[in-house]
Formats: sequence, structure tokens, C-alpha cells
Amino acid sequence: MDTSGKIPSDDRRETAEPQLVELSSVEEEWLGGLLATAESRGLLKGIDTLGEAFEAEREDWAAQPAHRRPEPGRIIRLYAVAFGQLLAMEHDLDWVGLKKSTAVEIVLWGGPGENTLLPISMVEKRWHDPAVRSLEDLYRQTAAGLGN
Repeated sequence: MDTSGKIPSDDRRETAEPQLVELSSVEEEWLGGLLATAESRGLLKGIDTLGEAFEAEREDWAAQPAHRRPEPGRIIRLYAVAFGQLLAMEHDLDWVGLKKSTAVEIVLWGGPGENTLLPISMVEKRWHDPAVRSLEDLYRQTAAGLGN
């Protein structure tokens, strides 16, 4: 099982319009690995726990000399998947693929006629610009928009 945090890719055919697709077995395994890591680290206990851990992780990362910092994508994806899973559990959302051209982004979907959420992009923005909004505020705003 690959838990590197890198989003797996597959060879599904190119499409012109974005479309929702089922996750491939490789994508499901990737997602499952990150969810298991998030669970083992206690990140799925709630948004306050997740938000505090996210801020601490980002502060620890930023405190390192730039030449010693690891690439943050793996960290971001772990927190993004945990963030998304909290929303999925509370609002009955499903993890699916959003296929754009030849790339597939793993997203949350509430069903026909419902919004698609991009937790990886959402959390990545918070990592790179903490002044935008805390993870907890982002979660509460997103949850309020889902309304169920």
C-alpha cells in the first residue's frame, strides 16, 4: 500500500469536459492508506483536534531551515484527506474522482445535483496562506453551506 501521499494516476482516457468517475483500486488504496494514517494519529476525532494538529505541523515545518524542509505535499494531503473525511462522515459525502483532461483529482460529492468539494485544494491554500482562514473556520463555513 502506497502511503506516500502522492495522488496516484491511472491511464483513463482523456476527456474534454470534467466528469465524476469512480475511484480506481489504486486511488482507493491510496485514500485508504491516508485515512488509516489519519485515524492512527487521532486526526479524525474532530475538526478542533485536526485544526490544532495542522497548525502545529505547519509551524514545525516552517521553523526548519528552508533547505531542510521536506516537500509539504505529503503533509498537506494527509490533512486534506482527514478534513474531507470529517465532512464526508458528517454530511454523507462520497469520495470520487473528478476527471479533467487526463488528470483525476480525488474529491467529495454529495450526489446528483449536489456540490463537489475539493478538500486537497482547500487545505493546500490554508497551508500556503494561513491568513486566509483557519482550518476550523473553513470546515464550519463549508459544513454550513452543505446544510444537512
